[in-house]
Amino acid sequence: MDPQWFKDNLVFSLSKYGMSMCKLGTSVEFQAICVNSLWPKTNIATPRLKEHLEPQVYVGSRYPTIMTDAAYQISLQSGHANFSLMRPSSEKPASPTSPLTP
Repeated sequence: MDPQWFKDNLVFSLSKYGMSMCKLGTSVEFQAICVNSLWPKTNIATPRLKEHLEPQVYVGSRYPTIMTDAAYQISLQSGHANFSLMRPSSEKPASPTSPLTP
């Protein structure tokens, strides 16, 4: 782990780690069902993101429909506890003239 990553992102990192632990615990407790996690690699263009961040962040984000496409792909995977980082190559940013925001 790189300590620099936590410098400006501690709350975000803790929340993701906590969600990951909940997912793992749920997958052990409810073994009859598949439990998966889906973490987008780039920002998702949500109304909250548009309201609270700079405009270039929003236009460089992906549309929320990418989450449904990725969730469908995860549902096709075998395994009981999958962690998936979305990396679709064909998705375009909310603004065609803006690069994707990491």
